[in-house]
Amino acid sequence: YNGFPSALLDRSAPKLERFTVCFHGILGFFQDVETLMAVAVALQPHEVDVVVVGYGRKEALLTRQTPHNLRFLGRLTFDETIKEVERCHVGLCLRKDEEISKDAFPVKVWEYLGLGLPSIVTPPCEAGHFLEQHNCGFQFPAGDVPHIVEKIVQLKAQKHELQAFSDRCRKVAADYTREQTGTTAAQLIVGLLAGPPTRAA
Repeated sequence: YNGFPSALLDRSAPKLERFTVCFHGILGFFQDVETLMAVAVALQPHEVDVVVVGYGRKEALLTRQTPHNLRFLGRLTFDETIKEVERCHVGLCLRKDEEISKDAFPVKVWEYLGLGLPSIVTPPCEAGHFLEQHNCGFQFPAGDVPHIVEKIVQLKAQKHELQAFSDRCRKVAADYTREQTGTTAAQLIVGLLAGPPTRAA
């Protein structure tokens, strides 16, 4: 597990006034930007905005004619990205239906957890199973626009439930900071180097 910087747990910027979902990271081969665009279009009647931060071979899809509720910010620094993401309400991690995605736990999902954002993941994968196990998010088949949109609209309407998801995200995330996982890994390595305990004579 990659985890996330522990400093994310202490961030508490005010949320955007309009309900907003976000997507950030490299816009490459495995990212389902096409579905992201379709989700944004479907969310227009529900007055939900979509913020996208990132760069890559698929960013051209986000610079053409886009729905009015989608804001593409391009490539930002890590700190600038986090400032945008933390003000959103739900995180999206939409990937293509390929084997590498089914075995993935993308770093952006860890960052959503650390910032207290419930996540929606496609396709079903290790990250999605983790989210469902801890009641911190949802997973759907790749390209399942109707169910993704339905879940976002539900979360928008149920503010108390959304806050409960956010609280669970931060509680679970505390055990998976990079500092915590680094310490655990170091302890394992030291234990292996020390070898098995010797028997007393």
